Amino acid sequence: MQEKLQQAVKSVALGGEVVRFEATHIGKDGVLHYVDFSLKSVKDEFGKVIFIIPEGRDITEHKKVEEEQKVLLKDLEDINRIMVGRELKMIELKNEINMLSQKLGRPAPYREISVDKDV
Repeated sequence: MQEKLQQAVKSVALGGEVVRFEATHIGKDGVLHYVDFSLKSVKDEFGKVIFIIPEGRDITEHKKVEEEQKVLLKDLEDINRIMVGRELKMIELKNEINMLSQKLGRPAPYREISVDKDV
């Protein structure tokens, strides 16, 4: 982090407007914190950088929520895959029952359903 910060200060001091990045650091409490960090240059009327404004926002909670959302999304995708698989199997079974019913000379109990399995 120290090296990244030094590079950012150098970049802004040489005339760059804003440098922004995410960083992590261990707080006094021993917990890993995520920080949205930025440096902005302030220039005089001649365009010379006269000072740099540092800003850091703790985004740890935001990152936690983001990770929780990723886990929930994966769970939903898994459930969806299982449900779609079950529905495809039910359609397959109904079509098989229809075929067997017709072989026995009986009317098909289910309407014929065709499915594009690439969906």
